[in-house]
Amino acid sequence: MIGFAPLASTPIASLPAAAAAAGVTIAAPVAGLALAGLAPSLVIGVSIAAPSANVALAGIAPSISAGTGVNIIAPAAGLQVAGLAPSLVIGAIIASPSASMALAGIAPSISTSARIIIARPKMSHAGLRSPLSGIRSPFGVRSAGFTPAGLTGLELWYDANVAASISTTGSHVTAWADQSGNGRDLINDSGSDRPQYPGTALNGVATIDFNDDLLSVAGFTIAQPWSYAIVVRATNNGFGRAIISTNSGSRSQVGQQNVAAPAPWSVHCGVEVAINGPNDGSSWFILVGTNNGAASYGNSDALPVLLASSPGTAGLTGFRIGRDALGFQPLIGQTAEVIVWSSAYSAQDMANVLAYLQSKWSL
Repeated sequence: MIGFAPLASTPIASLPAAAAAAGVTIAAPVAGLALAGLAPSLVIGVSIAAPSANVALAGIAPSISAGTGVNIIAPAAGLQVAGLAPSLVIGAIIASPSASMALAGIAPSISTSARIIIARPKMSHAGLRSPLSGIRSPFGVRSAGFTPAGLTGLELWYDANVAASISTTGSHVTAWADQSGNGRDLINDSGSDRPQYPGTALNGVATIDFNDDLLSVAGFTIAQPWSYAIVVRATNNGFGRAIISTNSGSRSQVGQQNVAAPAPWSVHCGVEVAINGPNDGSSWFILVGTNNGAASYGNSDALPVLLASSPGTAGLTGFRIGRDALGFQPLIGQTAEVIVWSSAYSAQDMANVLAYLQSKWSL
């Protein structure tokens, strides 16, 4: 049973019960669409992408069972999902919900092994955390046991939370050890432009301060697709400052767009494209995305959105943090964690990465 972008008058309230392994997909329903009571005994596969404000979802799938997947992507302000799936066990994703969205009381009997992902919520979620016994983060619950190493193609992983991975001379970083298992440690043996550690703390954990500084590693190549996750704060939010980039070859980087402050976050793999999310010069952000030619995605603190145009097809020849090799401005700010994979993200992968980093860094 599939409903694609239905009109407001489309009658899909009280859709008949669906059998196990059923799939219901409703893409971008318009305001006023009546979905209350949808599929009351549905077992598997409800997906609702970008519903408009005032879409009535209260009571959807009230007896949905373990092993299901409920996906609500970027709902608009005013969406009513209070009481959604009260006995849901596994598989709910709510990505980047808008302000004033009603989530109070969602899934009150959900188990601690569930996959509930709420990426950087901007709405009231009173009562959401308390029934989730053993869950630490109010921003999202990742799949049980998830770590970035569980995703295919882990290539690079630098984590300031692992203090033993950071080597210093005085207060300056000489090396940042790779946690991926590939041995690609970032180094700076020049002495003149090393970042500082311990740097500005993020919720009690020291990070690395960059001020026209550089850490780099050579000797490998990662072609597209390549995916990334970055926990960063840019205290100078102007003109094309690089956070991560290739160490040589064609431009391939993630940073700030080459425009005046406040410059938005951007990806540049041959063509520069802004990715969603503000860059206010003071807040910490989680940048996530996949560089995959015309199918590239990127965002900050939410599931990825398709970029307006292709950012190009360049990969990584070596890797660096803090300054690119081809002339963009250097990062002025702090970095807490950087991860790179040689694969493209799925929505669930991205949700898990976000929830992992939000929980870990209390963002």
